[in-house]
Amino acid sequence: MTRNHIDVLISKVKHKVGKKHGVSAHCENDDNQCIRLHEKWSKNLTLPIEGLIEALEDNYAGFKLFEQTMQQMGIDYYRTSFEKLYESEDAEEWMRIFRFLGRGPTHSLTLDKVN
Repeated sequence: MTRNHIDVLISKVKHKVGKKHGVSAHCENDDNQCIRLHEKWSKNLTLPIEGLIEALEDNYAGFKLFEQTMQQMGIDYYRTSFEKLYESEDAEEWMRIFRFLGRGPTHSLTLDKVN
């Protein structure tokens, strides 16, 4: 799965800053106290501009190397994105993955069942 390269960098900064404030990297879905804490400290998050372009280029180069290695080794894979899975209006991308894997629900899957 791929993610927007800027989103990846934002996530890394959030984890680094959060760790300094004693905030876990992720919250359980029903942990409202953790979620409120994340919302509180991440509102004024500042992203460093210095080295931003280089970091984005490195992230992209790493992904391309991974993709080329998979192709060179003849490994069949399915490429999708975080956005297609988690920001979609339906579960079609999830069903595509299940069809690729040859298991799991391949038809009539709903987002309610995915969540």
